[in-house]
Amino acid sequence: GATGDLVWFDPGVGHVLPGEVLEFHRAAQVLTVQAVIGGKSVSDSEHNKSVR
Repeated sequence: GATGDLVWFDPGVGHVLPGEVLEFHRAAQVLTVQAVIGGKSVSDSEHNKSVR
């Protein structure tokens, strides 16, 4: 779980997507992941949620 890692995440669209970790703060338990879908960036910030 570090910046630049490729992960699977659920941005709330009902299924998981491949994304890249943009921001990760272990102490604050903040993770921001970005995926590109059809040329659009979709990002999701997760607080206190586990990451697959």
